[in-house]
Amino acid sequence: MHDHQKQTHTFEKKDRWGEAHYYVVTLHRATEGTKIALEIIGLLGPTIGAAVKNMMSEGHSPVALLNAFDGEGDEDNDTVVEALDIPAITAELQRALMRPESYSLVRKLVSQTTRDGKDLKQAGEFDMAFKANYLELVQVLWEVVQLNGFLPLSST
Repeated sequence: MHDHQKQTHTFEKKDRWGEAHYYVVTLHRATEGTKIALEIIGLLGPTIGAAVKNMMSEGHSPVALLNAFDGEGDEDNDTVVEALDIPAITAELQRALMRPESYSLVRKLVSQTTRDGKDLKQAGEFDMAFKANYLELVQVLWEVVQLNGFLPLSST
């Protein structure tokens, strides 16, 4: 079984006081995951559009971009992907997830995650884990997005 086929993934993050916490993420089912992925892509529409426009201004076609993510195509795939300015896209995602209107998305993202064996789907556990500890929350959200492949760019 390849690592990407695993149903659970573990990682460690430190809270703002330096204490380490152990996370287990169970990948979202496709039914719920598709909704989450579409919601994330919707949040990033203008940013992704600008990135694709920049990529095209550097002489790469949208087809080259799709081929790069598939590992196919004649162009240097790394050059095509670099032209997208992925750091700008990921930074925008982090900002988008911190908006008050994104709270329900944040809760969906961590609904399949435990922290130190405690289920973050439970409101009390979520509150205890991230009270005055929002940097750790942002880091965990990004891990969940990457592990689930919710943003197609995050798997590169």
